[in-house]
Amino acid sequence: MLDRSSWYLAAFVQDDWTVGPTLTLNFGVRWETDTPIVDANNRMNGFDPLAINPVSGTPGVVRFAGVEGWPTAPYKTDWNNVAPRFGFAWRPFGGTRTVIRGGGGIFYARPFDHGAPSSASLGLERSATLATPDNGLTAPFFLKDGVPSLNAGTGARDAGFGAVPLGRPTTTAVTFFDRNRKTGYARQFNVGLQQELAGRVVAEIAYVGNLSRNLAGPNLSINQIAPDRLRPGVTQQDRPFPQFSNVSSVLPACFNLLSGAASGREP
Repeated sequence: MLDRSSWYLAAFVQDDWTVGPTLTLNFGVRWETDTPIVDANNRMNGFDPLAINPVSGTPGVVRFAGVEGWPTAPYKTDWNNVAPRFGFAWRPFGGTRTVIRGGGGIFYARPFDHGAPSSASLGLERSATLATPDNGLTAPFFLKDGVPSLNAGTGARDAGFGAVPLGRPTTTAVTFFDRNRKTGYARQFNVGLQQELAGRVVAEIAYVGNLSRNLAGPNLSINQIAPDRLRPGVTQQDRPFPQFSNVSSVLPACFNLLSGAASGREP
């Protein structure tokens, strides 16, 4: 059984400053972070893409939390998530019917934007893929015969875990957390003009923008054959880590987004 936890830490300060009867400023700053998911029993795996695998003689070794000096946390804590905010409301020309409002700030996302509590548990969980031999015509097993036995791993949890010699059929797909993953964030900003019209009607026009960086994307395979090596007759040995069927980074911080929108209304 996996026993995992993480902490969310945050602090903020803010203040409003009335410069005069026509201008108000808002200032604030927030700091926050999510500590890495850790397992109370170190039941997590990592991946070292540079170490030479003793089984295949190629780069790529599965590592295990707390074993042979590998850290117990799957990735480093991102401590520098400082998020300033600013806003203002201004009545230009000293009037009372026109107001310009605006603001902006940095807002940090959660590390994954959705849960990944059971990821990176290679060799430490009981699971199996049961496939039919004829594309679904025959059931892989019948409940009346009992559930097939499940294995907790594919060998000793050492540097050669899950690997096969070059040329042998692969048996293991590796998932891991990037050791240097960053927290995603968004720079959001807006500015708008409000005008009071006759009959207590207010017209407003505004622009809202969003610039996001390092958002968590889908699992990313790093065991694809490089484009410059694609040719007729490529084999498993042309992959970066041929000793494994696949190697995937869990929800890497790699997604960027830029958007903006203008709107106008009469409330």
